[in-house]
Amino acid sequence: MGEKNGPLALRRSEQQSSVGDFPALAARSPIEAIRARSKGSRLPRVLSFSNPIQCDLTLRFSRDATLLGESSNECMMAEDHRIAPYSSTEDIEEVVGKAEALLSQTEQYRAFLIQNRKEKDVPELSTLINNVTKEHNVLQRVKSALSLDITGNSQEARDAHQALRSSNLGYYLAVWEAAKNCTGLVGFQKRVYWETPTRDSKKGNKSQKAGAYVDITAQDGAEWVKVSTMTEKRLIRELAEKGYHPDDSPDEAGELDEDDMVELVKAAHDLRKASKSMRIRYKVVIFHILLHFYFHFLNFDNFITSSVHPQVRFVLPKLVLGRVAEVDRIIDQICDTGAIVNCGRLSEDRATLPLDKLFVQLLPLASLTLTETINVDCTILLALVSDLSHYDTERILHEARARNPGGTLKPVIMRQLEKEVGDQLIQTTLYPLLQNHELVCTEEAAIRMREVVSTIGTAAEKERTALFMGDVGSSTPELHQKLGDLSTHPIPATLKLPIKIVPTDLKLKRLPPVAKNVIDHFSKTDTSSVTKSVFLYGWQTNITTISSNRTVAKAIEAVIYEQGTNDSGPDVYLISTSRSLVGKEKRK
Repeated sequence: MGEKNGPLALRRSEQQSSVGDFPALAARSPIEAIRARSKGSRLPRVLSFSNPIQCDLTLRFSRDATLLGESSNECMMAEDHRIAPYSSTEDIEEVVGKAEALLSQTEQYRAFLIQNRKEKDVPELSTLINNVTKEHNVLQRVKSALSLDITGNSQEARDAHQALRSSNLGYYLAVWEAAKNCTGLVGFQKRVYWETPTRDSKKGNKSQKAGAYVDITAQDGAEWVKVSTMTEKRLIRELAEKGYHPDDSPDEAGELDEDDMVELVKAAHDLRKASKSMRIRYKVVIFHILLHFYFHFLNFDNFITSSVHPQVRFVLPKLVLGRVAEVDRIIDQICDTGAIVNCGRLSEDRATLPLDKLFVQLLPLASLTLTETINVDCTILLALVSDLSHYDTERILHEARARNPGGTLKPVIMRQLEKEVGDQLIQTTLYPLLQNHELVCTEEAAIRMREVVSTIGTAAEKERTALFMGDVGSSTPELHQKLGDLSTHPIPATLKLPIKIVPTDLKLKRLPPVAKNVIDHFSKTDTSSVTKSVFLYGWQTNITTISSNRTVAKAIEAVIYEQGTNDSGPDVYLISTSRSLVGKEKRK
C-alpha cells in the first residue's frame, strides 16, 4: 500500500505502539493486572501488526449549505440533534429520554423516506425501529418498577437494575449516530455471507456458507460499517482471557488462529472474507472521486477510491487511539485486514444540520456513481415510453375501454398498474438517474424497441418513442414540451434528449480476458443478440449500462465470480422493477 499523507488516510507508521511509549503503563499494564488474577492462562500468542494503518479519520459528507437552501448561519444556529452516549449509571429518566429521542429521530427518517417514495431503498430500517421500540418499552417498565420502590431493595427493583445494565440502548444509539454520518444509506443490520470449506467428512470438499452482521450499509452498498460499543476495560479483559501478555512484541508476531482472536479482530477478518465474496456492480466505484466537487478544500490526490468489493469500516465510539498500547495494537490488527477504523465520537459536521436537511444527505446517491454517458437497455427504453409510466390508472383504464369495449388488461399490466401507484418509477427513479447524463443505446436495442412499440404500442407510446429516439427533428426543449403533453409528470430540463443510437462494433481485444467466458455463457444459454449487444457495448466502452434485466446481469456476475479473477466486469445499474407497454387488451 502506497504512502498517503492526506486527511483521509492518517498513517500511524511513526506511532507504533508499545508499553514503553506510555509511561503510565510502563510500571504495570492494565492487562497485566487482570492477567495476574486469571486462572489457567494459556501460553501467550503475539498480537502483531505489520503495516501502518488507516484509522481515526474518514471521509465526511457535508454538502455546502447553499445547496440545501440554507445559509451557513442558519445551520450553525440550529439545535444539535446528536444524542449523548448511553451509560447504565445514568438516572432512569435520562435513559428513557434518550430512548425516546432515538425512536423519534428514526421514525422521522422513516416518514421522510415514505414521503419521498424511498422506503424500499432501506428495507431494514423497520427492523431497527422495531428493536428500538422494544428497548424503549423495556426501559419504560424499568422506570415504573423503580418508581414503586425508591429503596431499591425489592426483587422487582433488583431485576429492573439488571435490565438497565444489560440494555442494548447504547448499541442502537451508536448505530444511529454512525448512520447520520454516512451517505447513501441502503441497509441496517444485514447479514452477509462467504463460502467456507466444510469440516464434515461426509460432505467431502463441498463448501458451505458462513455469515457475519453488518450494522450499516452505506455509499449505495460500497461501504459496510460495523459498530461496536466495546470499552477499553472489556477489551483488555478479553485480551487477558486469550493469554495476551503486555511484553509480547509485535516484531515476533505470527499468524493468529481464529480461536486466538479477540471479538473485534475476528469480526474484521469475517467481514473481509464476506467483502471479497461480493462485487459492487462489477467494477471500481468512483463515488469518492465524484464527491470531490463538494470538497474544494480536499486535494483530489488524497481520495481513497473504493475497490470492486465493499470497503469495511469500524466505528468504535468508546475506544480512544493512543491512550492504551494494548488497545492500539488491536486497532492495528483490525486495520491490517484492510478496514478503516473510527475511534471516539464521530464528526460534528452535521450535528446542527436540521434533520430534514440531514435526511436528504442520507438518501442513496446512485446517480453520482454513474458514468457521464449511460447505455440504456431495451427494458428501460420500453419503461420510458410506456403509458404505465406517464398516465394515472384511471386514464389508462378509460383509454383501454375506449379502444376495446368489453376487453380487459392483461394480469401482468394490472399488477404493474398497482405497483406504479406507489413506485412512480419514471419520476422517482428513472428521471433522477438519467438527467444530466448523455444517453445512448445500441442499434440492436433501438431496432428491437421500435419493433415492440410498432406491434403492440398505443398511439401515445408510439409518439413518445419518436420523441425519445429522435425520430422527429426537434430541439431538446421542443422534445421536452411535446413529451410533457403526453405525460402527467413534469419533464426535467436536464434530461438530455434524444437518446443517441450507436453502432455496437464489438471487439474482444477491448474487453478483459474474462469476457470470453461471459460470451461463451451467452452462446450456451441462447442469449438474444440484443442483450449481448447492450451489455458488451457498455463493458467495452467502460460506461454504465442501466437495465432491469436482472437475470442476465446476475449471470454475468456469477461467471466472473466463478473464474476467480480480479478483472472488472460491466458496470451495470439494475432497476428492481420494469414497465411493459399497455399492449392489446384481452377480449372477454
